[in-house]
Amino acid sequence: MAAPESRWKRVATIAAVLSVAVVGVGGVLHLPFARGLLRRAGGCPIGIEASPQQFDKAHQAALASQRGSTMAPARPALGFTLEQTTRAEVQAWADRGKVSCTTGRQKILSCESIAPSLLGVSEVEGPVTTMSFAFDARDRLVDISAIRMQMSPAAALAASNQIAGDLAKQLGATHTQSAPFDANQMSKKGIASLASITYRFRDFAVDVVFMQFEHDGLVLREHYASIADGS
Repeated sequence: MAAPESRWKRVATIAAVLSVAVVGVGGVLHLPFARGLLRRAGGCPIGIEASPQQFDKAHQAALASQRGSTMAPARPALGFTLEQTTRAEVQAWADRGKVSCTTGRQKILSCESIAPSLLGVSEVEGPVTTMSFAFDARDRLVDISAIRMQMSPAAALAASNQIAGDLAKQLGATHTQSAPFDANQMSKKGIASLASITYRFRDFAVDVVFMQFEHDGLVLREHYASIADGS
């Protein structure tokens, strides 16, 4: 079994790859999981020791470059409330559910092995391998990501379609979709297997993406982020 540090590095790389593939290099490299990838490519301009205020500013600038023109009709975020749920409340949720979490750089809270019941989602979606919670300078939740790894094609198909269906009910038709969420797409390898849906509102961003990785199998990632007004 991989050591915790190695496991989180692998997860960070997977998240960065999926983010770059969906959003594009320009904005995403300052989002929570992508900074390690950027450092390996030559360094992050905000640096490892950036203050919460600097991180918050860079994070919001990246998101603002992608923002849409209309406000979101809802802002679902796996049972949490963006810009309202606090770090202490997320930690309390983890403690109640006996979820193992660690605090890393930029004070991002990373948790593992989360049952769907703890997120209030359908059992069809299956357990989450890892989650990351990013907070603004006032310790309010602004960015949340969930990754499921080593999924069977049947599980990934059921989960991705359940998530997409729930989002459509709350947010309407997807703004963009790169490829269908179907068995044929999931049977492909590497970048050819990638499929995603995205929403870009003025105040809210959503990405749901899956891809087949060589060592980690089918990976499904959900990402929800607040875009602050005036950023």
